[in-house]
Amino acid sequence: MQVKESTYLTVPWGINKGKEQTDIFLQELSMNQINNKKGRTKNFRTKYRQTLLAYVTVLCKKISVCVLSGYKRKAAKGSMTVEAAFVLPFCLYAMVNLMSIMELYRLQGNLSAAMHNTAKDMAVYAHSIENNSTALNAAYAGIKTESELGEKYLDHSPVTGGAMGILWLQSRFLQEDECIDLVASYHVGPTFRLMGYSGFVMYNRTRTRAWTGYDNAGAAGNGRNEEQLVYITPSGSAYHLSKNCSYLKLSIQGVDKDIVGELRNKDGSIYYACDDCGNRDSSRVFVTDYGNRYHTTLQCSGLKRTIYLVPISQAQGRTPCSKCN
Repeated sequence: MQVKESTYLTVPWGINKGKEQTDIFLQELSMNQINNKKGRTKNFRTKYRQTLLAYVTVLCKKISVCVLSGYKRKAAKGSMTVEAAFVLPFCLYAMVNLMSIMELYRLQGNLSAAMHNTAKDMAVYAHSIENNSTALNAAYAGIKTESELGEKYLDHSPVTGGAMGILWLQSRFLQEDECIDLVASYHVGPTFRLMGYSGFVMYNRTRTRAWTGYDNAGAAGNGRNEEQLVYITPSGSAYHLSKNCSYLKLSIQGVDKDIVGELRNKDGSIYYACDDCGNRDSSRVFVTDYGNRYHTTLQCSGLKRTIYLVPISQAQGRTPCSKCN
């Protein structure tokens, strides 16, 4: 079959033109694919970013909740620790002071028992006491009580100053109804002292009658007419109906020697130097309420009274006392 030239000529052209169109199409297709791929990639990246952002947001929220809940739990534990730090010292302080109060009761009981034994001993030997000086008797009471309790116990007790912190200045000896009245005063403080609170003063007291042989009932109760009894001293010139007479019971006071010339006794008399001890050098002297002599030592015989209880028939030659008769 014979092909026409025009047909032969158009085919290559068509083919060539088709190739160009094909290339253009392929290029456009490639560009579209690339653009689509870029668009898909861009969309994928956008979606991925959005998903990742959402995941991170949720994760952050969960982490925040966990952290906050853990923080709250830790804060709760911390608050308990802080409360314990404030409360525990006060609890310990209260417990220690409660134990201190119990120790105070124990101290007071032990001291009362020791004072009772001391008063009994002093009551037994009261008839042989020649010097009723409050200072000397108080010193004896302190020494005797300390020996009963023990110096080590008192030094480690709540008493401020230990054994030396117990004072006996308010004690009285054979002054009222021939009684021995021991009064101990001492300052006690808490184990842990607070600012503005240093403790308080406590007192223990024991009172007993001296064993002097005096019959309280007297002779009136037995129906017998016994001879009246009176009190005398070896060097005195009067007899006394009461042992509590101011001439028999000396109230000794210590004063400075510089002011003794300005003092007067209860009778209005001035004080002169004692014939036995008044010439000794001493910055402190001792006087009595009704005496007219001052003494430089407590051992002077002028400050001692040896008292005898005798029938009035044995007091012949003595005058009745102007104070108690």
